[in-house]
Amino acid sequence: MKTIRSLNHDILTSGLPAGVDPFAYVSHLNSVTWMPPLSTGTMVFLAVLLVFHVLVAAASSIILLLPYIGKTKRESWFVRKLYIHAASGEKVYDTPLYLVNTGIMMSIWEFLGSISTQMYLFLQIAIHVSPRLASRTQYGPAFSIMLICNIYSYWSTAHGFLTLSYTNKIFVDDSKNLRWLRSPLLINVSFITFPITVAATIAILQTNLCLNFHELQVQLRILQAILSEGSLAWNQFQRTHSSDDQERISFEIAQAWAKADSSAKLFKTIAAPLRDKFLLLRSAMLVFMLATTLVFVFSFWKLTRTFHKKGGRSNNSTYLKSDCSGPSTRNCSVQRRTFARPTPNTKQSFFQTMRSDRQFFRLTMRAFAILLGILTGLTYWLLVSFHIDDVWLNPDWHGFMTWLPALSGSWAAVPLTLQSWRLYQDQKRPPVSSSEHKEDVIPVHIGQAPEGFTFNHDRLSEIKNLDQTSIS
Repeated sequence: MKTIRSLNHDILTSGLPAGVDPFAYVSHLNSVTWMPPLSTGTMVFLAVLLVFHVLVAAASSIILLLPYIGKTKRESWFVRKLYIHAASGEKVYDTPLYLVNTGIMMSIWEFLGSISTQMYLFLQIAIHVSPRLASRTQYGPAFSIMLICNIYSYWSTAHGFLTLSYTNKIFVDDSKNLRWLRSPLLINVSFITFPITVAATIAILQTNLCLNFHELQVQLRILQAILSEGSLAWNQFQRTHSSDDQERISFEIAQAWAKADSSAKLFKTIAAPLRDKFLLLRSAMLVFMLATTLVFVFSFWKLTRTFHKKGGRSNNSTYLKSDCSGPSTRNCSVQRRTFARPTPNTKQSFFQTMRSDRQFFRLTMRAFAILLGILTGLTYWLLVSFHIDDVWLNPDWHGFMTWLPALSGSWAAVPLTLQSWRLYQDQKRPPVSSSEHKEDVIPVHIGQAPEGFTFNHDRLSEIKNLDQTSIS
């Protein structure tokens, strides 16, 4: 009985009325603190995003599978290389620029990103519908894959923009300032090492975070079990009238309370480094997102200059020279040639270019959607920096920060999926028959080929599709 009086004194001093089950109260408080509840509006919005990404994943999978089924099949390629030549015919760089089939890459990353986003959203909904899952389920792996796929989508699009800048421009008359920025070697290395670094860093940090989180979940289950036993003993004490039973049960209650107190302290000890590890992931993501922003803005700026200054600095027309063997263009080596041709020295404004060039308009809309996604991702990680405690404890902040990262990858989903579909439609034609022409001169700019140069129109269409797939 003495123990019960002491326990009642602790409860009274903590603000809980005497006679109320302290174990049930602490268990409820612990559940709310561990996973703040989401509002109905937040749950509905998460469900809407889930349905949206189911549709995006279905569309992306169809685009990926269509080339290989049905009567009409297209010949796919993944990587090509392009040597940049000056007007004299000499190579500007000895290193080729490797072109990745951006149409395929966009569909792959959109599919994987939508699948991981679905898993993230589904787990968030399930955890908040059934709090018991909160101590047994982790959404961290799905969250990490979603982050990686989003960054990969941004970088594959930036790669396409840089490729388009290369294949529509000759650098003979350019100054040598910042020449390294357009070096094929730098571009090749950057677009290989950065994605690998992103995936490896996020995987290591998230694995460390998940291991710590798993320890916390185990300790949470232990604490909940102790509180359940204590609550059962408390209810038994309220129903019994025998002094012997009350003394025995009061001793059990005191033991349960001591165990719960010890378990809660251990829980706090395990939870302490979790915050620091999440902030470490935040720091890495801020670095990756800022680097992605710089590269994407630079690539779009280069693309804008290419379209904006068509014919503005030179009276030369640029052509691709392809050396192909066999019916397939898989082994084609594409070279750049420049021929003198009188062109007007025009310089359109940004909006005039958008109105006059449908391709540039589509690329601009896609770039704006991706920039919106990048800014949304940056906003999420900046808010984590300044409001991390609110994100974990405040229901409003927790709900807002639950759907914000999923929204980040949703902005560009529709433009990228539509672009992938357009690329598939452009390439949906029977395989080109074997051509007798071993060398074809392919114009990159709109206009007539110079006199004395003939090209096979079937091969022209095929390599034009190669160029569009690489850059769009």
